[in-house]
Amino acid sequence: MSLAHLNPAVTLAFAMNHSLSWSMVPGYIIVQMLGGIVGAILVWLAYLPHWEATKEPEVKLGVFSTAPSIPNYFANFITEIIGTGILTLGLLFIGMKNIADGLNPLIVRALNNQ
Repeated sequence: MSLAHLNPAVTLAFAMNHSLSWSMVPGYIIVQMLGGIVGAILVWLAYLPHWEATKEPEVKLGVFSTAPSIPNYFANFITEIIGTGILTLGLLFIGMKNIADGLNPLIVRALNNQ
């Protein structure tokens, strides 16, 4: 069972919570990274006309990532920790309650819908 891991931070949280064996963590993280690469390639292919029409690299980068309006490495790092913590706590609380067979992964996806 995958426990609906969304990213390596969630995988590490499950391992620290003893819900996942540490021996499985590297495999999960490798597959998550490969999934991210495949997803990025698919997005790149889907936006090929956009790449040809857009000259500004910052606009192209915005398709793949977000950037703060006011760059401050420490503050930006802290907000990422807070966001990941809230996401992970939400996942753990959802996992504690089996709402309905097969629906927990859908609820987890809704939690990460940005």
